Amino acid sequence: MRKKKNKHTLRNYTEKQRFLDKIDEQGRVPNDEELRTILRLCSDKNVCIRFEAASGLVYRYTPESEDVLLQMTYDKNMLVRVEAVDALCIGHKVATLKRLEELFQGTNYLTRGYSILSFFSVWLNCYGYNRESVAAYLAKTEKYRCKE
Repeated sequence: MRKKKNKHTLRNYTEKQRFLDKIDEQGRVPNDEELRTILRLCSDKNVCIRFEAASGLVYRYTPESEDVLLQMTYDKNMLVRVEAVDALCIGHKVATLKRLEELFQGTNYLTRGYSILSFFSVWLNCYGYNRESVAAYLAKTEKYRCKE
């Protein structure tokens, strides 16, 4: 059986950037093949490509994209980390809540701010929007909200 060829074989920075810009400009849900390409670009050596790839993952949730974004919160570049934290608003996993809560306590104000915003979205994705869930969220985040 032959291996399926990816039609999104991107050879250089310009091709990668054009691909990511097209997804972003159209603001549409990437298909499976495009999503695989975006996931691959999340580990690109170029900071700008990793940043844009993290941004592109917000258009379509998959457990794999959430895992990649979680990994990107450890990226060596601060802006990539911030973009990954922002894109994690699509998350559905308790592990994501734990990582975002760790980031509340960081020294970078952008990471802290975006982690608090994403935490709320992920909380709703995990626990729903009801009186009990919101009360638990407010109790859990009170000390962080007061700090910011």
